[in-house]
Amino acid sequence: MVCTNVPGPLIPLYTVGHRMLAHYPLIPIGWEMGIGCGVTSYDQKLYFGLMADAGAAPDVAQLKEFLDQAYIELRAAAGVAKSDLPQMGVTAPAKKPRRRAAAASGEAIAADAS
Repeated sequence: MVCTNVPGPLIPLYTVGHRMLAHYPLIPIGWEMGIGCGVTSYDQKLYFGLMADAGAAPDVAQLKEFLDQAYIELRAAAGVAKSDLPQMGVTAPAKKPRRRAAAASGEAIAADAS
């Protein structure tokens, strides 16, 4: 197993006017390594990433559960609310689709022009 922690930026990052929402680490596993665990921070939040060889660590989901529990205990010891983290598999409320300016004004867009 390898575990690494890399501090990331404490402020939000933007590209082409869009805010980066999350930053998940990826630790590739190599020859004879069963589990990679990465920990990084971004915008005042902490992110974990697990990668595992199914043959070497078929129960990596249990490691994720242990990490979740340890994080809750750490937050409690620091006097912070139990958790404000999004749950995996829970969908966020749908956003309204953005309308394109040309389509909204009735003008032809490049793909429609002939």
